[in-house]
Amino acid sequence: MSSFEHIYKNIDNGRGMLYAWFTAMHTRVDIAICGRNENDLKAIAGKVQDKIVQLEKLANFYDPDSELANLNDITAGTTAEVSDELLSMLYLSMRYNELTDGNFDICIKSDGYKNDMCVDVEIDLCNGTLAKHRYGIRFDLSGFLKGYALDEARNILERYAVRDTLLSIGNSSILALGNHPFGEGWLVAYPGAEDNNIEVALHNECLSTSGNSSSKRMHILSPSSGKLIEGAGMVSVVTRKGAEGEALATAMFVERDPAKRDAILGRFEGARLMATINNLD
Repeated sequence: MSSFEHIYKNIDNGRGMLYAWFTAMHTRVDIAICGRNENDLKAIAGKVQDKIVQLEKLANFYDPDSELANLNDITAGTTAEVSDELLSMLYLSMRYNELTDGNFDICIKSDGYKNDMCVDVEIDLCNGTLAKHRYGIRFDLSGFLKGYALDEARNILERYAVRDTLLSIGNSSILALGNHPFGEGWLVAYPGAEDNNIEVALHNECLSTSGNSSSKRMHILSPSSGKLIEGAGMVSVVTRKGAEGEALATAMFVERDPAKRDAILGRFEGARLMATINNLD
């Protein structure tokens, strides 16, 4: 059952904004929803929270009780039935692996990792099954789940005809729908050079940021080497969808060749690279 802190403020002519916050996916989630009825907005925020929590329980790499963990335990040559939601996430991730020339790879924490392991995963959407054709394949959706959650939240908001909303998961995955009550779009900040933030106005778009916030906090593995990418640096991208934003931000952080970056970026309609800072230029 939903439980979150919130504030509701009237703006004008009976219209107001609900601001709510809660913890999920190992971070803070903030949502601002504009509308006329406080109780209705609370109910909608609750549905968004429930969906995010449900996705975390389904696909948390570090939770031994998650469906993803159980799928990771199946051996090569085994075909497993997978829930529609998880299979959809895995299918999209494999597609983004292709579109990013392998720079986004959910198989990167596999035993004996090689950067071509995705080709040995067979997904059957019609029958709802997945088969592994190589030993040691494991899936880590940590660099994808927040963006997917933004897209699922958007579906909920649109279902209830909510037009103006800002949803932030950990300040690194942001969905902006419609407009702020007192302006066009939503003004959000992303990391800039020399520890200064830069602002961008988003309108029906997502902002995703990936990288190392410091040289001591390294967490992204390079598919080409299988090793942690060293040094501090952040990349931010704007995309139409959250899931593709997560994949693209990771790919832009991993890929350092400008021409290859441009080629990857061009495969995502409407996407734009907002910043590459510190040692990434």
